[in-house]
Amino acid sequence: MATYPSIGRLTRITPVNNTVIVDRSDAGTARLVDTGADDLYEITVTHPLTDSADRTTFWTFFDTYRRTQNAITPAGSGDTYNVYFSGVPEEVMDTPTRWTITARLVGNKA
Repeated sequence: MATYPSIGRLTRITPVNNTVIVDRSDAGTARLVDTGADDLYEITVTHPLTDSADRTTFWTFFDTYRRTQNAITPAGSGDTYNVYFSGVPEEVMDTPTRWTITARLVGNKA
């Protein structure tokens, strides 16, 4: 399991009451996945004013680990979450040399 990059970030954690999620199988058909009794969390990670080096680090991590489980420990929480990317992150160019990247993750506490 890879560890989410520790580049500058703001993290919002939202508990999800429903433990059944809709997923797409390898064949492209919809399937239901029951995550069981563990609490499920949606985690939004925003990387504001990211420079080109951190931007490259983030996108390399995403391209390499986008379909695998990853570990993230939000600053100040002390909790580690085992998460998956729930889609392609959004990127906005703030200046010619700075970007804001927003990633959405879903998973459980480790």
